[in-house]
Amino acid sequence: MRELDLAIVAAEGFTLERVRALVPGKASFTARASRVTVAQGTRTFARRGKADVRVKSTRSGKRLLGRASRMELTVKATFAPRTGRRVRASSKVTLTHSVPAPPIPPNAGLLYSQTFDHPAPWSGLFTQCAHPVQWASENGDGYAHFEVRPGEPTVAGHERCEVSHGGFGNSRPPGEYWYRARERAGVGFPHDYSPEHWVNIQQWHEGRPPPGGSTGSVDAGLFVNSNSSGTERMLIEGDHLGFSQSGVFDIHAWHEFVVHGLWTDKRNGYFEWWIDGQYVGRMDGVTSETGGRHYWKGGIERSTSLDTLQTSDITGVQVYRAP
Repeated sequence: MRELDLAIVAAEGFTLERVRALVPGKASFTARASRVTVAQGTRTFARRGKADVRVKSTRSGKRLLGRASRMELTVKATFAPRTGRRVRASSKVTLTHSVPAPPIPPNAGLLYSQTFDHPAPWSGLFTQCAHPVQWASENGDGYAHFEVRPGEPTVAGHERCEVSHGGFGNSRPPGEYWYRARERAGVGFPHDYSPEHWVNIQQWHEGRPPPGGSTGSVDAGLFVNSNSSGTERMLIEGDHLGFSQSGVFDIHAWHEFVVHGLWTDKRNGYFEWWIDGQYVGRMDGVTSETGGRHYWKGGIERSTSLDTLQTSDITGVQVYRAP
């Protein structure tokens, strides 16, 4: 058997494309990711030839598919000819999986909304920047414009120009939240990326929000980095969850980011992301470690070793909480 290629056709199963049998017989297939059997299927070949083979996802496979946008699979095949010995083959493939963004429940409470339809000040947002955050409009739509300039004073230990939403009072109850914002990166991207050269353009944070300062880690951050080939990429990282998910995107265009998460000190917590309706990834585990308030941040925060002007724009910020 030859030419084992995998293509997704639905969440319930896959198609193995261009499976070729050299003689009549029956083929059995198993697709595995790590130690999980993702899908299985069979195909009988009445004669020599090629065929696409439909395989069905297992229950464990369906759960795994709902939590990953990119998966490395090993497809193993066993072919039993009508006469002769069995033949075995295997192939490693990469599966990309798209999960539609979940609709925000109608009964979810809108906690905050900001369309930046007028210059600052913007109610409900706190600014951390060495100079005033600018306002601009494009095609009648307003947005906040952030700049981090080389050589300017650091703010709270880093070069940054950000707004933070922490306007829920003195405490933030745990629970299920949705965050939505439109953002684009501008001048200064792509940049020379190395571990000490990082840029963060959105954060979902726990701790004590500004102006009092932060007491917790960045639970999840949206970083913009360039890889060794110079291609700009997005990197979502969760500090204490040990999570990282990356993908290439056009940094100079507007993108809508949707985040759905459960803040909790239990192991059933999670964050999951969509960009322009395309599923990016998910991380699971404890999302609330310090017991502090959680809040959204947007703009630019970067390492102080970047000696260049960088800009980004944000609009359409919304925060919801499930009842």
